[in-house]
Amino acid sequence: MRRILLFALLIATNGVAALDYKPYPEAKITVDEFESYRQEVLTNFRDTEERYETQNLVTYSDFDNRMHFAFTLPGHEAHPAWITRRVTEKGGAVYISQIGYFAGSEKAFAKLFAAYQELEAKIREQLRNQAE
Repeated sequence: MRRILLFALLIATNGVAALDYKPYPEAKITVDEFESYRQEVLTNFRDTEERYETQNLVTYSDFDNRMHFAFTLPGHEAHPAWITRRVTEKGGAVYISQIGYFAGSEKAFAKLFAAYQELEAKIREQLRNQAE
């Protein structure tokens, strides 16, 4: 999964308009807001779907705008929730921004969010090692 995520995050951008990176002002949202955004992602990126049934996650990628979406599936303790990651570059350095939303358990969501932050740290370490 790490290699797929790294590949998805590092694809070059061509300036196509993206979905809102921060569609809601607060992380706590309603189930309807979760479903609305999920449908918008499905409409635009269904062909990039990757399912991780054992983790109860499904991911989508907006390669043009270097965004990656991970939605929980029923059975995940944080469901309904999602994490969006966006890659940017400045001065030759690669940055990964992360935001997330939840309509279920805040505690379970915090655990999911932290797991993605740990993955980001590993990706940065891999990039740093490749640059040396």
